[in-house]
Amino acid sequence: MESEKRVGAIPVLVVIALILLGAAVFAVYFEDQLFGVQVQSSTNMQVFALQAYVDQDPYNEQAKVNLGWLYYSQGEYEQAREQLEQAVELDPESQVAFYNLGLVYMELEQYDAAEKCLLRSLDLARHPDILYVALGELYLRKSDYDKALEYLEQGEHWLSTSPDIYIRMARAYNGKGMSKEANQYYEKAYSFDPELRGTK
Repeated sequence: MESEKRVGAIPVLVVIALILLGAAVFAVYFEDQLFGVQVQSSTNMQVFALQAYVDQDPYNEQAKVNLGWLYYSQGEYEQAREQLEQAVELDPESQVAFYNLGLVYMELEQYDAAEKCLLRSLDLARHPDILYVALGELYLRKSDYDKALEYLEQGEHWLSTSPDIYIRMARAYNGKGMSKEANQYYEKAYSFDPELRGTK
């Protein structure tokens, strides 16, 4: 009888997990302050429920990735790091997990670890567009402006209409003391999004 109850509970847990995973779908978009992460309906209740599911199924790499992003979206970077580190241990070929973990490390100012994760993600990526921007942002934070421009210029090939990549390129040129070039890229960014005018 007890075993029947446990068996009957399994489909219910799966359905709940699928609902939660669906709710954890996120959209990464570019804005002035690195990558704003929009997690649809990200609530404490969802974090609690998904954490409970992960506890029940600790080998579910995708669930850990989603939970890590939920923590990230709430600014809980240490919890995000823990989940995403476990995710990459479970699946060393997970491009998304390495990318997400790299962004978390950036927020924790662990730049060497972030670099390692983002470069690994770049190796695994079929569409590296946002990775070039992430690496550009990383090197901006490290004040390595030449390296930042190296990756941002590659990202421009993929994201030629994104104003945010040009904002970052302008910042890199500002960091190098090249104000003329910086202003040119600011103007290019503003041409795609006039509301950004005045952003530095």
